[in-house]
Amino acid sequence: MALLRGSKLSVAQIALVVAPAFVLFGYNQAGVGGLLSLPDWTKTFPEIDTTNTTGSEKRALVGALACMYIGNFLGRRKNIFLGGALSLVGEVLCTSSYGLAQFIVGRTIIGLGVGILSATVPVWQAECSSAAHRGKHVVLDGLFMTFGYTLESWVNLGASQIKSGPNISASWRFPLALPIALSIMLMACIFTMPESPRWLIQMGRVEEARSILSKLKDLPEDDPVINAEIDGIQYTLEETTVKKASMKDMFTMGPEKLFYRMGSCMLALAISTSFPNSNKSAGVASVFFVFMYNFFVPIGFLGANFLYCAEVAPVKLRVSMSAISTANHWLWNFVVVMATPVAIANIGNYYFILFCVISFCIPLSVYFFYPETMGQSLEQIDAVFRDNNNPLAIVAASKILSSGDPKKIYQEKKSESRVENVISGKEDV
Repeated sequence: MALLRGSKLSVAQIALVVAPAFVLFGYNQAGVGGLLSLPDWTKTFPEIDTTNTTGSEKRALVGALACMYIGNFLGRRKNIFLGGALSLVGEVLCTSSYGLAQFIVGRTIIGLGVGILSATVPVWQAECSSAAHRGKHVVLDGLFMTFGYTLESWVNLGASQIKSGPNISASWRFPLALPIALSIMLMACIFTMPESPRWLIQMGRVEEARSILSKLKDLPEDDPVINAEIDGIQYTLEETTVKKASMKDMFTMGPEKLFYRMGSCMLALAISTSFPNSNKSAGVASVFFVFMYNFFVPIGFLGANFLYCAEVAPVKLRVSMSAISTANHWLWNFVVVMATPVAIANIGNYYFILFCVISFCIPLSVYFFYPETMGQSLEQIDAVFRDNNNPLAIVAASKILSSGDPKKIYQEKKSESRVENVISGKEDV
C-alpha cells in the first residue's frame, strides 16, 4: 500500500479497514436472535436466555470505555488491530462452542473487540479524511453497518435450511464463523494503512506526520498546504479549552429532514399497529413504515453517531470523548433490547410513541447545540469551540470559518499571541 496516494489511498482505507470494521460491527450487533429457534442450537445450549444473547452490548460498552485509557497510548492502528484480534478470538470460541460457558466467554471477548473498534475506527477515519469527504464517510459508515445487519439476517435464513444430517450444527456454526473472515481482513490490512497524522503530531513525531499527510493529500512534503495543516494541528494541541457549541440552520439542509421522516415513520407505526390484527391494511402499513424507518436511519443518522463526535472533539480528548459517546450507544442499545419485550407486552403499540417523540426532538437538539462541520477541517472546527463563549457566537463563527483554512487561522492566532506577549513584556518588538 506504500505506493497508494491521495484518493486511491482513501478508497483503500475505506475498503480494507473501515468497511470490514463497520460490517463486523453491524453483524455482531445483530446478535444471535435468529439462531434461538434452531433445533441443534437449543440442543447444544438448552439453558441459554435473552441476557446471554444480548450481553455483548455490555461488553462493547466496556471495550469502548477502555479506549479512554489505551487510545492515545497505543495509537489508532494498534487499537484497531487489538479490536480485530479480540473479535477474532471471540468468534472462534463461539463457533467451536459445545457448552454455554465457552459461548458466553466468546461473546464477551467479541463485545470487547467490537467496542474498541466502534470507538477507534471513526476517530482514525476522521483524522485521516479531508474536510470534503467526511460527509460521504458518514453515509458510508451507516450503510456498512446496515449491510452487516442485513448480511446476518440472510446468512441465518440460509443456514437455517440445514435441518438434518451429520453437519446440522453448521446451521448455527456457519453464521457465527462468517465474521472471522472480516476480523482477519481487518488485522491483515490495518498496518498497511497510514497512522493518524494528528496522533503522530501529538506524540511529537512531526516528520512522520508530514510524510503521511503528503500521501493522504498527494502533495509534496514541503507543499504550503502540508505546512499549513501541520501548523494548524500544532496550534490546536497548544489549546486545551473545550467549549459548547451550536449548529447553523439544520431545517433547510436536505439530509437533516431525515430526522423528521424517522419520527413520522414511528408515528405511523404507533397508529397502524393500534388496529386489530384482522386489519390487513394496517398490517401492511406497519410493515411498510418499519422498512422506511430502516431506510432513513443509515442514510442520515446511523453513521453520524460515531463520526460526528470524532469531528468536534479536540485532538487531545478525541479518543476519550469518542469512547464515551460510543459507550453511550452501547448502553442504550442494551437498555432498548432488554426493555422492548416488556414494554410491548404492557403498553403495546403505544411503545412506538416514545421513539416518535425522541425522533422529533432530535432536529431541535441538533439545531440548537450541534456545530456544522461540513467542509471544515478538524482544526477549523476546533477554532469554533475555542474562540467563542456562547452558542450564538459559535453559530456566527461556524458560518465564517466554513470556508476558511487552517493556515490563515494559525497565522492570525500566532500574530494575536505575539501582540499579547509584547504587551505583557514577554517578547521584544
